[in-house]
Amino acid sequence: MFKEYTQYDALALAALVNSGELSAKELLDAAVYQANKLNPKLNAIIHRFDERAYNAAQAGLPSGVFTGVPYLLKDLSFSFAGEPITMGSRSVTIPLRKRQRNRQTHESDRRQYLWQNQYARVWLDYHH
Repeated sequence: MFKEYTQYDALALAALVNSGELSAKELLDAAVYQANKLNPKLNAIIHRFDERAYNAAQAGLPSGVFTGVPYLLKDLSFSFAGEPITMGSRSVTIPLRKRQRNRQTHESDRRQYLWQNQYARVWLDYHH
């Protein structure tokens, strides 16, 4: 495992993946390890999508600045296709019809945004 994971920022991690020194899967393994280690104390990660992240890493990634770098995503300003929207609060309830519409439309919007801004397609999608 990549034990130095916490010593790098996102750009340095992306450079390791882009150079081939580290694979996206190895980086994802390190991120999942850290999440498993820290979340019991922090209780910050509500929804985990590790399987999606591993599938994306194996499927191949588009090139971009942060290609292969996993990240956490709060659902305050982004929605994620197929997942509930809570806006970070238990008191927020998005109507079912709107959630279903979001599930259908937001993934394509999100991909377009990520690709236009050259962000990674590998994600550990967490909500707080």
